[in-house]
Amino acid sequence: MKLDGLDHPKTLDFAARLDISLPQAIGHLELLWAFVAQKTPHGNVGKWADGAIARASHWTGEPTAFVTALCEAGFIEEHDEYRLIVHDWHEHAPRWVASKLSRAGQDFCRPAGSEIPQKDHEDDSSEESSGDSSGDYSPDSSAESKPSLAKSSQAKSSQGKLSGSGEPKDEYPPEFEWLWADYPKRAGGNPKKPAFKAWRARIKAGADPQAIASGVARYARFCAITGKLGTEYVKQASTFFGPDEHYLNDWTPPPPKAVGNGRPTETPRERAIRMAGERGIPHDPK
Repeated sequence: MKLDGLDHPKTLDFAARLDISLPQAIGHLELLWAFVAQKTPHGNVGKWADGAIARASHWTGEPTAFVTALCEAGFIEEHDEYRLIVHDWHEHAPRWVASKLSRAGQDFCRPAGSEIPQKDHEDDSSEESSGDSSGDYSPDSSAESKPSLAKSSQAKSSQGKLSGSGEPKDEYPPEFEWLWADYPKRAGGNPKKPAFKAWRARIKAGADPQAIASGVARYARFCAITGKLGTEYVKQASTFFGPDEHYLNDWTPPPPKAVGNGRPTETPRERAIRMAGERGIPHDPK
């Protein structure tokens, strides 16, 4: 989830509807987006029952209440054909999802009557027109074809982009640029060139590019929930992509700590928002 979405009014509204803390709401949403990206990359999450959606998001309460809160907060919307779709998924989906759909000649599910902008396909199809178009988006997809995609993109990116010493100049493969954009921000410096070297070494060693992308998504979610975003506690990307393969870790965030009344701990700001809502006092999230 992007930084501006952590305390977005929609996120606050979603948390209030379920009477949960903001960190817990963010965790449920991040788990939901990961589920959608892997299981319904087109955004037609309504193909799954409410129970599956709730369980994939680690919601243990009433599934219908969870899905209703998502709809009323504006994160998903009803659709005549697909039952439910993610609101503006074509704008917020991870870049690797858009790339996979583009290579397969497919598009996101959109509200009825909405136009399909050409830019959704232009960038990715021109870069990887020879990619896999099988349309298999399962995380268990055959690994045999994936290294060939990585090698193909590396070969294209190496033409006219490397100096005589083999070092990258100012341009990087699109797959790495997408990862770099999604990698959690860090205080204290996070040099891009060493990160690219480490990432390229893993790809050459046979690592699955999608596994690395999924690891970045899990780690970004972990940093957001644990409050590490923008601090020096975020790993440098060169370490994350290094030989220790930190991208393969689960990065499961710890459960929220409970206080005496059984509620998860709250920051003073979250407490003020909750108390204002309980008293019916309008609150400006800014």
